[in-house]
Amino acid sequence: MAEALLRALYEDRYDICSAGTGPSRVINPYAIMVMVEIDVDISVKHSKCVDDFKEMNFYYVVTLSDHAKESCPLFPEHDVYLHHHFEDPTDFDGAGKEILVHFRQVRNKTRDWIEKTLGEEAEAAVDKLRGI
Repeated sequence: MAEALLRALYEDRYDICSAGTGPSRVINPYAIMVMVEIDVDISVKHSKCVDDFKEMNFYYVVTLSDHAKESCPLFPEHDVYLHHHFEDPTDFDGAGKEILVHFRQVRNKTRDWIEKTLGEEAEAAVDKLRGI
């Protein structure tokens, strides 16, 4: 969901690569549902493995769970490392509607964090620090 949110919000500003520490070919149906609610279709997407990107250079390296932070390989050619732990909505135990509500909450928290951390104001602050 985070990759799709970042693309929907700021694809014109960032070249986006996203991967999981344990990728899956199947996108969770609840994730698909809550993203469709905001007109973002992830139904044809699949998770990639972080190892596929370990030879690349990045300006930002972002992890969104403590597990990802601990198991993410080092990317020596990066300038900014960002971390925020979000609950994994697939770990939530409950019935269908409860699970959907939980996925919405994680989606909204993730979107808010992306806007705050990688949005226009945040980018301008980073540019200022870099002297651009």
